[in-house]
Amino acid sequence: PQIINNKNLQVQDKINHDIQLYLMKFTQPDGNVKPVEGNLTYQVHYLGDDFVSIEFIAYTFWGGAHGQSISTGFNYDLRTGEELKFTKRFDYRPSDINQAIFNHCTKNNIPLFEDFSGISLYPNNFYLTSPTTPVVIFQQYDIAPYSSGIIKVELK
Repeated sequence: PQIINNKNLQVQDKINHDIQLYLMKFTQPDGNVKPVEGNLTYQVHYLGDDFVSIEFIAYTFWGGAHGQSISTGFNYDLRTGEELKFTKRFDYRPSDINQAIFNHCTKNNIPLFEDFSGISLYPNNFYLTSPTTPVVIFQQYDIAPYSSGIIKVELK
C-alpha cells in the first residue's frame, strides 16, 4: 500500500518510506537463515482526512511444527506524518483494557494462559477502526496459546 494525493508531500513520502522499510525487513530478514515460506497481507482499517490505520499480517514458516503470524498496526496522522501513539491518543486505564481483554476472550471462548492476570504496560500495537476506536493486537503466545491465534480486542 501507499499513500497518494496527500496535501502534504513530505508527510506522504515519510509514511510511504516507513511502509517500504517494513516491507524490506519482511522480504530481506537479517541473518543468513531465510524462511521456507512467507506471506504478507494488509488491510486498511481506517482512512479519513486526518488519520490512516493499516494492519499488516506477516506469516513465515522457518521449518518445524508450524509457522508464525505477526500482526502489526501502522497508524499515522496524515497532517503531520507522525505515528500515532496509544497513550497520546487515548486515555484508557489499564484496568479498562484488561476488562475488555477478559470480556473478549470469555465471549469468544479464547483460553488465556493461566498466569495471565492482565497487562501492566499500555499497548503499543494497535489499529483504528475509527478515530476513537482502537483495536489492541496480541501476538500468538503473548497472552494465550498458539492455537488461540492473534487476539484482537476492540476498545469501546
